[in-house]
Formats: sequence, structure tokens, C-alpha cells
Amino acid sequence: MTDKDTNKLEQAIHDEEDIVKVTDDSELQDYESHETNTQEQDKSVVNGQDVPYKDNKILAFIDSIWKFFSKEEAVKRRERKKHKTVKIIVYKPKSQFRKFLSLMIWLGFLFLLGFVFYKGYTFTNNLVKEVNVFDAKASIGVIDKKNEKVINIPKGATTKDIAKILVDEGIITNDTYFWVYSLLMGNEGNYKSGNHIFDATVTYDSGEIDLVTAQGYEMLIYILSQDSVPNPTKKIFFTEGLTIAQTVKKFTENGIGKTEDFYSVCETYDFGYDFIDLIPQDSRRTNRLEGYLFPDTYIFDVTADENENVKKMLDNFNNKFSDIYRAKAKSLGYSIDDIIIIASLLEKEASTMDERAMIAGVIYNRLKSTDTYLNYLQIDATIQYIYINETGEVKEFLTNEDHEIMNSYNTYMYKGLPPGPICNPSLSSIAAALYPEIHNYYYYVAKNDGTDAHAYATTLAQHNYNVALYSK
Repeated sequence: MTDKDTNKLEQAIHDEEDIVKVTDDSELQDYESHETNTQEQDKSVVNGQDVPYKDNKILAFIDSIWKFFSKEEAVKRRERKKHKTVKIIVYKPKSQFRKFLSLMIWLGFLFLLGFVFYKGYTFTNNLVKEVNVFDAKASIGVIDKKNEKVINIPKGATTKDIAKILVDEGIITNDTYFWVYSLLMGNEGNYKSGNHIFDATVTYDSGEIDLVTAQGYEMLIYILSQDSVPNPTKKIFFTEGLTIAQTVKKFTENGIGKTEDFYSVCETYDFGYDFIDLIPQDSRRTNRLEGYLFPDTYIFDVTADENENVKKMLDNFNNKFSDIYRAKAKSLGYSIDDIIIIASLLEKEASTMDERAMIAGVIYNRLKSTDTYLNYLQIDATIQYIYINETGEVKEFLTNEDHEIMNSYNTYMYKGLPPGPICNPSLSSIAAALYPEIHNYYYYVAKNDGTDAHAYATTLAQHNYNVALYSK
């Protein structure tokens, strides 16, 4: 220990500092030796022996009197009260081997870090070069209509929101990659809302950070930065006489809506029309809106919800079924739903207005008859409706066993009108139901002569004769 270090140690002990730091055992021994010498100075010699002041009563008394009146000693006493202990921390230097090992570890870490940065820089630099010469517009080209996938980007959507939409639509696999890439390429906030067309057959990312993903993202950036396209539309012609199941199938075959959603909407959605509110709540009914999806040619928004497309057909029905028709139905003593049920039967039984009006007269005559047997309408089309709902197809030939099917739509087994319409009738059939031909016939049979003509009869005997005649 040098004189300078010894002086510092003495000063620390004299001032009773909290912490005295020494670096090795020799310095600790010097400190302890100094403590012993200090204690020796606090002793006096009495009869040739060292006696501490506290054991030499006279000297101790004199010393205490001197210290009591000494201002310097009073200050020291106050300082000693503040600093009661001395902590000694011994720092021992590390061995040379440990120093060498630490150095090698740090050098290895720095080398590894540098290697990673170098490889990352090289990869990124090469990737950027490839992307810079990549022509996204040319790569997209003209998308085949059958492969078009239209995705709507909501107004105010952030890049994170857009990335999530693209994942949900199956365009990309990782929303975070696309968001970070957009951010790094300076496209944050540059994407436009509205409809954008993507190619459903293109792989826009590989799931990894590579050239395929970078080029795919460049194509997405180009697509999303373009002005939105109008909502895609589809023109569909619904023929007269389709059931609601056949109507829904036609929607889905044209890429519009989902089957289960259409059925749910038709059954429960509140469209706000009085004619729907007046439909009887009958559990036997196939579907609430059977008969009301008016057959016509429509242009539908492909991106619209099912309820919007169904409403378009109901709007058409509401316009076609005028106030005059409503008043006429009331004068006949039948509800709108009854008229539509009768019209659906006429749609399936005949194809011309005249024949439909004649058959309508037969139906009304049988419904009003006091003969219970005649109240059974016995219309084959109601049995075919059962088969369509169960199998999706009509049966080529009906048998007597078919006439005995226990189903509320079977007019051979149940009196009166079926629980609901059996198809969506045309305006011609609706008009025939409202304006039936007045006559006394209760029976009819098709002549099967290549025309729409029927043979009518007043009695069962006449009818059986006609059946035998025209069945040859």
C-alpha cells in the first residue's frame, strides 16, 4: 500500500466513513494494523502498564472534561453518531484465464452479430434489387372472369385492417408480414377503399420472407392503390314456376349468397311488407316466402347480402300485385296468400291464360261445393312438389301409391288448399286466379294432343270417360 493510499485510509477511519474499499488482503491487513495503532493511542501508561483511559480514572476524568469543553471534539462526536459502522469491501481481481475467456466470448458474440447483419443486408439488398425491376402491373395482366375475386375494403380501414381482410379472404397467409412490408415500402395509408379485384388462382405469398412473397405483395400494393371498381353484377332470369329451393339454387350457382342464409332470410327476415305479415304462421308450410319471389329477369349485386337480393324480388311482387288485385281478392273472399296458392297450382297445371282461367273455375267450384269428396282438389302437381322438396326432382310417373302419401301438401289426402304455394307463379297465373272462368265443371284432364287443351266434366262418370279417351 502506498503512502497516498494509507493517508486515504487513515482519513476514512478518522472521519468514520460508511464504506472503505480495499482491493486485496494486504490492504486489509494494513487497515486492521492501523486500527490497532489507533486504539493504542487511546491508552495511557500506569505503573509501567498500558491502561486505557477508561481504566485510568483520573486521566479519563480529565480527558472527558477536556472533550466536553472542546468544540472540535463536540463536532467529531456528532459526526461519529452519524457514522456508526465501517463496511469493508474486498475486491479481488479476476484471474488471467477468466479475463481471456470473457474476452473470447465477447469477440465471438460480436462476430456472430456482424455475420447476421451482413447476411441480412445481402439478402435484403438482393431482394430489393429484384423487386425494383419487378413489374407488378404486367404480372397481374388481365384476370380471367371466372377467377375474379372481388373484395371490398371498408372506408377508413387501416393497413392492419386490410391485411386482416386479405387473410380472412384467403389472399395472404400472414397479415403482419404484409403490414410491415407496406410500412417499409412507404405504402402505409395509401390504399383505397371500395371493391378491388384479385385473381383467386394466384399465390400472393409463400408464407415465408422470400422473393415470391415480395413480388406477390407488390401486386397487392398495386391492386389496392387503384381506384375501386363498381360492385360486380349478375343478370339472372328466373322462369315461372320455380320453387323456392330451385330459386335459391339458381342464386348460388351464379355465385350469389349462401343456401342456408337464403333460407334463413326467407323464413325470418322482416321485410316490412303487409302481404308477408298476413301470411299464416303454419308449421306445415315449406317456407314462408314460397310463392312470393316473383319470376323475372334481375340484375343482382354480387356483393349484396341475401336479404337485399330477396327484397328485390319481393319489391317486384309488391309492384305487380297492385291495389286492384288486392281489392279483387277481397271481393272473392280470399286472402292474398290464398290467391297465390291457387295461382301456383294453375302455374303447374296449364300454360295458357285461357286454360288457367278454366282450371281456376274448377278449383273454386270444388272449394265451394258442399260435397266433401269434391273438396279434395286431387291435383298431381301438389304430389310432385313433395318429390321436388325431398329429392330435388319431379317423378316421371305418379302411381296410386303416390296419391296416398301422408303429406299436408297432398291434395288427394287433405281437403282444401295446401298449406302454402307450390311454386312462384307468373303474373298470368295470378290474374287467372283472380279472374276465373265461371262454369259448372268439377273435373278436367289433359287431352295429350300436343296442345294445352283439357277436357272438362261436370260429373265423375263424364270425367272417367274423358280419362279413358285421352289416355290412349
